[in-house]
Parts: sequence; structure tokens; C-alpha cells
Amino acid sequence: MKFLPIIVITTGILLMQSLPSSAEQYYEIQAIAHGDPGRFKGIATGDFNNDGYDDIAATTFKNSAEHGAVFFSGNGQGELTRMQRQSRSGSSSSRLADPAIGDVNNDGKLDLVGFDTFSDITNPDAPAFYNQFPVGHEPLLSDVNHDGLIDVISRYSNHGLPGFRVYRNNGDFHFSSGTVYSVNFEGSFREMTMGDINNDGQSDVVIISETFASKNGTPLTYAVSVFLADNGGFSRSVEYSLYDFHADNAWLRNPVSKVALKDLDGDSFNDLVVVVGAVADLQKPAAVNVYRGFGDGQFSRTGIVSNIGNALQPRDITWADINDDGYPDLLSGNSRTTASVPDASVTLMTGNGDGSFAAAQSVWDKPVAAYSVATGEFDGDGKLDIVVFEAVRSISLLSRKPKSYSTPKCADSSTDPDGDGWGYENNTSCRVEAKFMVCRSSRSDTDGDGWGWENNASCKVASN
Repeated sequence: MKFLPIIVITTGILLMQSLPSSAEQYYEIQAIAHGDPGRFKGIATGDFNNDGYDDIAATTFKNSAEHGAVFFSGNGQGELTRMQRQSRSGSSSSRLADPAIGDVNNDGKLDLVGFDTFSDITNPDAPAFYNQFPVGHEPLLSDVNHDGLIDVISRYSNHGLPGFRVYRNNGDFHFSSGTVYSVNFEGSFREMTMGDINNDGQSDVVIISETFASKNGTPLTYAVSVFLADNGGFSRSVEYSLYDFHADNAWLRNPVSKVALKDLDGDSFNDLVVVVGAVADLQKPAAVNVYRGFGDGQFSRTGIVSNIGNALQPRDITWADINDDGYPDLLSGNSRTTASVPDASVTLMTGNGDGSFAAAQSVWDKPVAAYSVATGEFDGDGKLDIVVFEAVRSISLLSRKPKSYSTPKCADSSTDPDGDGWGYENNTSCRVEAKFMVCRSSRSDTDGDGWGWENNASCKVASN
């Protein structure tokens, strides 16, 4: 199996009618094209420049020898400004994957962890790469050995046995290659997630893999392997097949898209969530399968099934309390399995608090695949907005209010006497627009994105 290097950047039934529109109506208020030759690979949201506003970071791919990251700074009024693009030469892959975020070097700034490189955002205008080491895509972050440093957990194949490897954080921008943990049968890796499933305060690992084994002559197809945290490492506690969950063979051919651990019924135990895509020839829709956790590393064998529908293939999921009822809701970014069904690029399923979900509703209908979804607060209304990475080359920001409703800009910066970026004019709040220095030389813009770096500060290259 070929392994990829990692990036760490610090600071059933085919429904032929459209899904119902969500009661939580969203509007596209900004779309960001990649702009350069190449494409985005994945996105993450967070306050990367510590200015109090959510930002967007995206890993990028240009070719097999050039990759990197780009940052878009939010201003709290639904507007994003491209801060900087950082490229690095070296082995890379075009595979789409969301990065993870966390404070890897304990400097109080969010770090971006993706597959390809390791970089420290000491200044979001000029990120610098630090380390590179071979590891699979979509890493997870956890302090495995309880030393106060975030370690990297990544998928790994050990002589045909799916599993994962722990890269221990040495605290000096380097990671040591730790122990490899494997499942007990040959197969191919599908998905991995982390969470506390036995209520000991430590993060455990659950792997979904496609196995070549069979039971009573029936292919098991997908298997669940549980690894419990144990004295700074992991011990494999239980393995079973999705056949055990669905003895009627109902879901065995649905492709597993995502797996997660989430307390969906309010009992303080994480439940196992398996999201599967649609199978057209079996007329089975995409669905969310929830298996209740018992708090001892075991899960119920009977799942609660909620249909996503519309012949969709979920590409990514994210959790958020969209309707403010205290229950986790599920947002899914989708592609279509057939062109004969309506578009539903992003769907919302509000949680009922008992492990089930309300009927799927379309949040964003667009004839493109939504490869990644994330949430953040970008327009100052106190409600979560949605970020969608779609069609490989574009990122869209969705808000619950149309763009015309965005907070107005102040006409006079003097209306902001305390310098917090907010003023008051015409009996309403307004945002003071940030002012940027004009670059003295266009040569300071080394990547041609319109922004340069002079005198330890960002500057805007003057238009010709």
C-alpha cells in the first residue's frame, strides 16, 4: 500500500421528486473559486488568525509534486478575504480529504492537519511549513499518551490488514512513528472515527472495513472493529460485522460513506453512526444507521435507520445544532448516483433526541457534488452558517439571510471609537472596513494572488 505524507499547518427507493426545502432556509452569499491551476482537496473552519471571527482553511492540490493550503479570513459580516496561499513541492496526492484542526504545538493557535505537509501559522499572512512524514489521508487528533501534546492517528494497512498508526508528538514540530494496530482479518479500509465509548474519559477508535470473510456463505461485506484506549495505547476489544446488525442482509450492499460517534439519545453514551450511500439496482436510498452505545465499548445490534434518500451518495457529514433545540443535527454533502433525480447537494436531518432524525430536507439544491461541508458563524447573526466545498474548484458560503441583509459598512471609521471594528450610523450597527497597506512593489506578491508581504505586514498589490 502506498502511503501519503501529511500536512500540519499550525496557528432504497429512488425518490423522483425533490426533497422538501428546509425550514432553515439558506442563501449563497459568497462563492470562492480556486483561481489558480489546481483544485481544493478539503476544508476546515475556525478562527485561524485569532481575530474573533471564523475563517476557512483549505488544502490544495496542483499536481503530484505541488500542494499546499490557502486561507480565507472572515470579517463577521459574511465576507471572506483571501489571506495567503502557501505551496510546497514534494510528493502529493489528488485524493479529496478534509483536514483536521487542533493546537498541535500548544501556542494557542489552531493548526491545520491534512495529508501532505506540516506547517505552522505563526502569522496567517505567511504560513511556514515545518514537517513532512508519510501517513494516510484524513488523520485524527488525540492526546493518546496523555502528555499534553496532540498526537496524529492515521489509517494504515499492515500486510493487508486494515488498521491505524499513531504518530506521537515530540513537542518540537516532529512526530515519532508509533505502534501499528490492525483488525483481525484481511480486507480494505473504509472509514475510521474516534470518541469515548466506554466512559473512561479517553478517546477510543472504531474502524469500518470491507472484509473478504463470509458467514454461512454470505459475504460479510463490512466489519466493525473497536479499539479501546489502554495505558497510552489501544487494545482491540471486539469485532463484528454489519451482518450481525442486519441479519436480513438489507444494507450489506450499500456503500459505507462515513462513520461517526455521537450521543444522539441523550444517555451520555456515544452511539455508532454509519452513513451509507444509495444502491440504485436495489432501490435502496442513502441512509443514516444509528446503533446505541451502552457505555462499555459495545453497541446495540438493532439500528435506527433514517433515510437521506434521492439516490444520493453522501460525501461528507458534519454535526451541528441547526435548529437550536439542543439535539445534534446532521448535515450531509452529497453527489447523485444518477442524473435522473433532482439535485440535493446539501441535506439537513434534524435530530429528534432519541437516535432518530426527522425527514431529510434540502438545504442547497445545485447540480454539483458537495464533497465537504462544515459550519461556522460568518455573518454576525448568531446562527450557524454552512461552508460547502463543491465541484472540486469552488467553496460556497451559505447563510440564513440573503446577502442584501448583511451588516452595512460604516461610512466613517470615527463611529468606531473603541476600535473593535463595529460602529453605529443611521440608527444601526455597521462594520468598519479593514484598511490594508498598498504594496510598494508588485514583486512582494510571489504567488500572484494580489497580496504581498512587506515590513512584516500584508499589503494589497495596486491594480494596473
